[in-house]
Amino acid sequence: MATADCGATMVEVEPLLRLKDLQRILGAGYETLRAWRLEGRIPPPDFSAGHPRWRRATIERWLASGKAGEVLG
Repeated sequence: MATADCGATMVEVEPLLRLKDLQRILGAGYETLRAWRLEGRIPPPDFSAGHPRWRRATIERWLASGKAGEVLG
């Protein structure tokens, strides 16, 4: 985890996961993940300013829930 200096306080910053990180974690290709995202089969990104990003905790909770691959919603 990285740290950021926010004035007088140091804050730990969790790196965000990109689609290519999800490819590695889930063992799925880019087009598959893209389709799953459009179908609602993976959690919506935590941030999406043009490029989707997920917190690792979001993906870990989703995997632990046993709902991986199901349509979410």
